[in-house]
Amino acid sequence: MESWLKKTVLPLGGADAKYDVVYIGTILHYDSVLNRTLSNPMWRTAKFKALIRWPDNMALWDAWEERLRNEGEAGAEAFLRAPPRGDGRGGSSLLGRGAPSKSL
Repeated sequence: MESWLKKTVLPLGGADAKYDVVYIGTILHYDSVLNRTLSNPMWRTAKFKALIRWPDNMALWDAWEERLRNEGEAGAEAFLRAPPRGDGRGGSSLLGRGAPSKSL
């Protein structure tokens, strides 16, 4: 993937052309192409966390995850649509207030 990116995509701008390349992704492995690019001082980089602060009550996340595993996406959706079950305070996401957490 890195070879293809360097040999095919990056040269598209031409030798004397200036253009911006935007990588968007999730680092799933320390040796990923994205992580190696972020470590390269020749690139100007920025990292953004989707979940800025975890909720105070992680039991609700655990219950949702259990529902997802046992009942699939329909069960997990039903869990999210149900009336609030206690304290979900403390969490903060990049998407802001009111955005569904599953969007992350």
